[in-house]
Amino acid sequence: MSINFLISNSLGEMDYIIPYLHEHRQSGWAGKAKIFISNEKVYSALIANQLISEACRQNDVSIFRVFGWFSVVGYSHLCYSICRFKSISFEMTLNGNGVQLLVKLLSLLIPIKTFNHPQACNIDVGIEAEKHYADDNIDETMLVPSALGRQFYERSGYTDIIVTGISKAYDSWLQFVNQNSSRVLEQLPKRYLLLLTRNIHNNGTPTKYMDRVRYIKMVKTSVDFYREVFKVNEVVIKIHPKEVKSEVEELLRLTGCAANFFISEENTSSLSINADCVVGIFTSAIFDSGLMGIPSVDYYEESPVFKQEYPNGRNNKILGFDCADSSKELSQFFSNVKSGAYRKPEILEIVAREEKKLVFLRPERSE
Repeated sequence: MSINFLISNSLGEMDYIIPYLHEHRQSGWAGKAKIFISNEKVYSALIANQLISEACRQNDVSIFRVFGWFSVVGYSHLCYSICRFKSISFEMTLNGNGVQLLVKLLSLLIPIKTFNHPQACNIDVGIEAEKHYADDNIDETMLVPSALGRQFYERSGYTDIIVTGISKAYDSWLQFVNQNSSRVLEQLPKRYLLLLTRNIHNNGTPTKYMDRVRYIKMVKTSVDFYREVFKVNEVVIKIHPKEVKSEVEELLRLTGCAANFFISEENTSSLSINADCVVGIFTSAIFDSGLMGIPSVDYYEESPVFKQEYPNGRNNKILGFDCADSSKELSQFFSNVKSGAYRKPEILEIVAREEKKLVFLRPERSE
């Protein structure tokens, strides 16, 4: 079958969809894929991401804009493509909005197969029980990255749930990353710390769990320990999609670190290849580097508000990923990596063993 996707939330949706479609192509899928992007920032991030852009090109995935001046043309094409392919997938939090209404109206004329894809291709998608989405879409097919999140969707009322496996963990995708990251790596030093930062603002509004003081402290601590243990001054900063580069540059200046910083918006998997190790500041993106076999740790000195709202700790800790809650624990991580005492978390092995289910790989109908 052929499929349309609507991307509206974040580039994380692409991190799930593109590796998933790549595996389909490698398995002989001959269908068509069109991705409609309704968020201008997501589109800009996609253009800046060489790995995902190349994957779209090699897998014959078409990209269309449906924002700003492109809205009328884009949504017209989306309607046409839904009628042609008789299928669409959109992110689960769109339940109840205009896209769902559009699909329901079109389904009165023709049968349409509707999927919900996850907001990101992460192991922890769905394990936060307090995050309940609208229940009026329960007859749609829910695509879940990991079996760890299945119970959440069952509790939410979904009955048609397909666990696809973490598409970023597929062997075909990991091979693609290694074979198509040379242009990214050419722009980086030979050795470095990869630091995955966290946004302190969301569309101009301060975030609940991260502030300037906490950000500066954790960046400085990470860089200082790395320089002390590895005797290397180069640090690559992978900024969060919601961060503004100029603001990050100012925050890095305020750390007072004597490191050589390289700021990038490229794919985390590509950036991690030549890293000595990876520190993720409260982010699930460390799974990307962990799946690439690079020692990775989630470093976050939890704020009082966070501890109150998440008494069991953050998802990465619940899942068994390496986490540092203090500068002492972070220092131990660097020492373990340097001495060879670091051990890969078992959760990464569990994910790698999860069965793949390719839902679009079925005989083509006439289109």
